[in-house]
Amino acid sequence: MSLSFFFTETQDAVRVPVSTPLVASVSNRSVMASPRDQCNEWLFVVSVDCCALAHSTTPFTPKKNVSPFPPSATASFGTHRSRLRRLFMSTEPAAVEMGPPVRRQSGIQKRESAAAAGGDDAHHEAVVPKKRQSYLQSIGAAPAEVPASQHVDPSTQVPRSPAGVVRSHSGLAQRTLKQPIKDDEVLDDGIQWHSLTLEELTKTLSTHLERGLTSQEAAEAEKIHGKNAITPPPKESIIVKFFKTLLGGFQIMLIVGGFLCFIVVGIQGDDPQNLALGLMLIFVVLFSTIFQVYQEGKSDNTIEALRALTAEKVYCLRDGGLQFIPSANLVPGDIVHVKGGEKVPADVRVLSGLDLKVNNASLTGENMDIKLGPEAKHRRLFEAKNIARSGCNFTNGSGVCVVVATGDKTFFGTIAAAATQIERPPTLLRREINRLILIMTGFALALGITFLILALFSGYTWIEAITFAIGIIVANVPEGLLPQLTVALTITANRLKDVGCLISNLEIVETLGAVTVICSDKTGTLTQNRMTSSHVMYDGELFELPTVTRLPTDTIAHRDESNASYKMLLEIAALNSEAMFMAEEANVPVASWTVKGDATEAGILKTCQLEFNVATYRKEHQRRFLIPFNSFNKYMLAIHDSVSAANGKPDEAPLRVMVKGAPSRVFEMCTTALVHGEEVPFDKEYFERLNEELARRGERVLAFAQRIVDRSILPPGYVFEADPEPNFPADHLTLVGFISLVDPPRASVAPAIELARKAHVQVIMVTGDHPTTAHAIGKSLGLISLPTAAELKAEGKTVADDFRDAIVVHGSDMLKFNQVDWDFVLQHKEIIFARTIPQQKQDIVLQLHKLGHIVAMTGDGVNDAPALKAANVGIAMGSGTAVAKEASQVTLLDDDFGAIVLAVREGRMIFDGLKKCVAYVLSSNVPEIIPFLVFIVARIPLAIETIVILTIDLGTDIMPAVALAYEEPEDAIMNRPPRTNDDHLVGARLVIIAYFTIGVFQTFCSYFAFFYCFIDRGFATADMWGYGIGFRSTMDRLTSEQVVRFRELCARNTVYNSTIPMNVTTLVNGQNVTTVQQVRDCDGGFRNYRHETLSQAQAAFFMTIVYGQMANAWIRKTMIATCLDAWRNYSNRALLLSFVVEFILMMLLTHVPGLNSTFLMAIPSSKHATVGLWVIPLIMIWDEVRKFICRLSGPGHWFTIYSNI
Repeated sequence: MSLSFFFTETQDAVRVPVSTPLVASVSNRSVMASPRDQCNEWLFVVSVDCCALAHSTTPFTPKKNVSPFPPSATASFGTHRSRLRRLFMSTEPAAVEMGPPVRRQSGIQKRESAAAAGGDDAHHEAVVPKKRQSYLQSIGAAPAEVPASQHVDPSTQVPRSPAGVVRSHSGLAQRTLKQPIKDDEVLDDGIQWHSLTLEELTKTLSTHLERGLTSQEAAEAEKIHGKNAITPPPKESIIVKFFKTLLGGFQIMLIVGGFLCFIVVGIQGDDPQNLALGLMLIFVVLFSTIFQVYQEGKSDNTIEALRALTAEKVYCLRDGGLQFIPSANLVPGDIVHVKGGEKVPADVRVLSGLDLKVNNASLTGENMDIKLGPEAKHRRLFEAKNIARSGCNFTNGSGVCVVVATGDKTFFGTIAAAATQIERPPTLLRREINRLILIMTGFALALGITFLILALFSGYTWIEAITFAIGIIVANVPEGLLPQLTVALTITANRLKDVGCLISNLEIVETLGAVTVICSDKTGTLTQNRMTSSHVMYDGELFELPTVTRLPTDTIAHRDESNASYKMLLEIAALNSEAMFMAEEANVPVASWTVKGDATEAGILKTCQLEFNVATYRKEHQRRFLIPFNSFNKYMLAIHDSVSAANGKPDEAPLRVMVKGAPSRVFEMCTTALVHGEEVPFDKEYFERLNEELARRGERVLAFAQRIVDRSILPPGYVFEADPEPNFPADHLTLVGFISLVDPPRASVAPAIELARKAHVQVIMVTGDHPTTAHAIGKSLGLISLPTAAELKAEGKTVADDFRDAIVVHGSDMLKFNQVDWDFVLQHKEIIFARTIPQQKQDIVLQLHKLGHIVAMTGDGVNDAPALKAANVGIAMGSGTAVAKEASQVTLLDDDFGAIVLAVREGRMIFDGLKKCVAYVLSSNVPEIIPFLVFIVARIPLAIETIVILTIDLGTDIMPAVALAYEEPEDAIMNRPPRTNDDHLVGARLVIIAYFTIGVFQTFCSYFAFFYCFIDRGFATADMWGYGIGFRSTMDRLTSEQVVRFRELCARNTVYNSTIPMNVTTLVNGQNVTTVQQVRDCDGGFRNYRHETLSQAQAAFFMTIVYGQMANAWIRKTMIATCLDAWRNYSNRALLLSFVVEFILMMLLTHVPGLNSTFLMAIPSSKHATVGLWVIPLIMIWDEVRKFICRLSGPGHWFTIYSNI
């Protein structure tokens, strides 16, 4: 028989042969493994907080010279492979064999038997493993047969987010993620700092407790350990980022095109047009690259400015005296003086403390103050009460500590490093952009090469063919698209910032729109993180407090402030508390007073202050002893004088032993209850029902009890002790009452959850609260609107096997889940995970990814970082830790859940806007490409120059494309499901609509204007065929054949009438007579006329494209709704402004002398400039008819589907 210990981080196993039973304890949980006749190997699957036992029928043959495992061994082990090896390995190297990787499973594993080749293993061939139940099936919470969810295969699925239940793979299901560390071993050396004696501590750290380190010793230590700062994740330098952008995307094609232009110029010599084109292409590439790098740098700088790292300065004992030094200069061995309100500057061990307390919420997720002192009081380093972790906060008192770890070797740094190792997948938008670049680049290269070959076979020189190819490539590459996308994303990110949602990665904006599941914390995100007293229980009845919002269905009476039991309850609450007001704030409501202490105690303290002055009452009743609240005891005990000095003799009066804590714990200490001034026998079942009633309302309940102890038992000067057992009466208490508190939900949350539900986005609550409380909160927020199976069973109703409405899952149950359990739970429509720990968030994310969900996860603590980074969208709270913010792409500045749903809406809007932008930009490609094809095939003069194409793509098209990002959604954008797997940024429908409808309209109208100019200037349409080459060339560059053809063309022109004087010799009466006559100039003059005509025709062609793009941008405002509504005409002022700018730019390029000639255009006549205007009504009428048919047909009709982008 053998034992295998499996490590989830590395997916390998340590096998140790044993022959006796073994008990393995993991995180205070134990499982027993004992020999059986049928098995040869046990497999322990180890995660952060659980250990599951699995049986394997695969035999194991021990190696020789292997030491047997000690009998009756008990071992406590964590997540580190090194520690497990130290605990379970024999001293001989051969004692451990590393087994093959084993796939991680939570719960009892089902492993099929495999026949081995020969030997003693042959008998295993016939073994058929018995099907085992999952954990939920075993306890009857799940049906016997659970249909397996379709787990997608990443090798066959595109990582997208369909709208259905079964979703495509998100790209993370098979990713191995390192679990956050939560155990004893967090330092490389594995030293148990909490248990060392002072002598061992000083020796290990080479320090002096009285004088601290010297400056020289500190400098030497800094050389070894480095600065006390977390090493930030590796980032690309701006130079690397610049060149990656420069050589990526469309830029590389434009760079090649630019250098080809320079080669042509070098061969031909005087060629200003190709020189200008080459320079412009290089300028476009540099501008686009600099712009994108600048925008990314702005986002990085914004997040950098918001990071809150560790304490800036700390008092440190150096050279025998206190020095106020930056915390980054601390080294192991430094002696530091700390106090409440400061951040823990490093991992420290407490040497002495005066009521020193620390809050580890940033690490553990538990918002609880822990009292520290020089004694460890726990064998585990993580639980030791003399260790404070870097990144946490001292909340009270003062103390002297010694630094034991700094920088990356702190617990804080270890988890940060673990999160850094998790590879974040590319955003959905990045995938779409890469896909767009691949499609457009491939199409442009294919078309460019085709035109190059076609031109060569058509008799053009290779230089002319290369020029055509450059024009085709430039026409096909949407040079301005990436800058337009960046600007649109920046605009949206700025808009989200205004609602408290800070974006660190621009591309994540679009991913938000594809989110299918939002996993959210409760406290501070769904609620206000402001505990408020709502109900009290005294005299055995429930009463409402004035601070509660009364529901119409409530029948609970208001509290009676004159009741003696109520007063006694508040007195106990005021005394048995460590919270205190910072100062009484005049003219400020008590509810707004600043309280130092736990949020729950702060809520109770404010309730007491409304009835009497707490500070005065505390002074009158001196405290004699205190047992602070801790997560193990779950209660707080205080002993106070029962009378004040003014009203009697405190040393002679009895003492009040008062307990406050979880009702279940306090009930165990009570034997009587106070009812109307009398002590009656304690009815546990009755008070448990009252507690459950409040818990069902989502309220946190604290019970209060007391016992009056005579001075004869506890005389003056008595030394109270609580460890190991109290030396004073702490049982047989009298229950006085309850006080329940509620964290009020944010006003924006319920509408936001309802909006998310309509948008087919599932909201899952992940909280550390009790399931009953979490369920009640979920109901009050509208997150749970359906019944759970437990509720139906409680009502005596039958629950069908296919019931999948709502479920509340306890974190302890999750530790026992296998895949069947996860499938069952995640098939529910409404889910709450309660009593969870931060590490379980990552498990939830991974399981959702297996179903292909696009997951947004919220978090604020250090332990949340791995889950935040594993999610498609990590959302950190503004009040959270720096590590959580580093692992996230979104930061909620005010921790408001409503901002997340608004961000989802903006993400959907930006995707729609980007599709409109792409359709708008690609439409102009057709009138830019077709002229080159016509020029090569039909040899009709070129209608548009390459440099003008760049002007359209980077000039006139830029502002309207960007302005489309400001367009309001045309319909209820949050009423439709997230986009499907087939809904790409550039799809077949978009290409068809852009190229074969709007593009064709623009091409037809532009050529109409082009030919109109020629006809108006005397050129017949038939005369233009075959005259493309040399139409602008001077006579000395034309071949003799071309000269003859252009002279014939001149003779046929009915408008051209330019003449020149010429000596004409005629034979008159047999004599040659020479006369001067005016003859038509078919050489130089006609060449200028041709040039002028072509320049005006090209200007008309260009202007018609701009007109068409204006109409194109206008119809892109909506996909289904009409654009003729008056309000919509003025709703997007940015688009109207862009039209003005576009028109002005068009007029400057065509009408400013010198500038127009640079782009080979001339000032057109008024009729030539306006002949293409009819393209605007043509496009708008066509699109309005299309939209009208779509509205009549409905959203699911084939015409609506295939006529939309």
